[in-house]
Amino acid sequence: IDYTWEIGALQVEIDYLATGGSFAGSGAFVACETLAPTIDDDDEWNDDSIGFASFNDDEHDGVLHVAMVSLGGFSGPLDLFRCAFELPEDRGGVGFTIETIDASDPELAPIGPMPLLGYRME
Repeated sequence: IDYTWEIGALQVEIDYLATGGSFAGSGAFVACETLAPTIDDDDEWNDDSIGFASFNDDEHDGVLHVAMVSLGGFSGPLDLFRCAFELPEDRGGVGFTIETIDASDPELAPIGPMPLLGYRME
C-alpha cells in the first residue's frame, strides 16, 4: 500500500481468474498472513497495528477478498500481507487485478483518493 494518511479500514478484491493459477487453501482457510504490525514486543496492541485481518478465497469466481481494520490507523508505503499462490509456468505474463472496494480513516469516514495498491511475485 502507498498512502500517506491514516487508514482505519480497508477492503480489497484481488481478481486472479485470468492467471489460470490459484491461491493455496480456499475460503477462509486460504494461505495468507498479515505482514503489517499486529502486536509489539510486549504482546500489547499498538495504536497503529492491524487489529483485524480477514482473507477469503472465492475459487469459483477467482477472487480473493481481503479486509483489514486498525483502530489507530496505518499508512504506507507498507507491505500489508502475503499469500501463497500457485501459477502455471506457461502463464508467467498474466497478472492480478486489484480493486479497493472500501477505505476509511480511523473514525470510519470514507477517504479519498483511494490508496494505491500493488503486488510483487516472489
